[in-house]
Amino acid sequence: MNSLSQRSPYSQIGMGAAGGFLTGFVLLKASKIMAVAAGGTILALELAWQAGLVQLDVLKTFS
Repeated sequence: MNSLSQRSPYSQIGMGAAGGFLTGFVLLKASKIMAVAAGGTILALELAWQAGLVQLDVLKTFS
């Protein structure tokens, strides 16, 4: 980190922008994957419930 502070301000801005862009890109891709996984899980559970493979007694669950 010390070597970064010795660089020119333009170089620091460029490296900061590149790092921010890369971080945002990675988080965007990861969040899309997590959203697809969560949606797929909900869909699979809903289909299993409709097919009768899963039964849920709400009164028994919350009492």
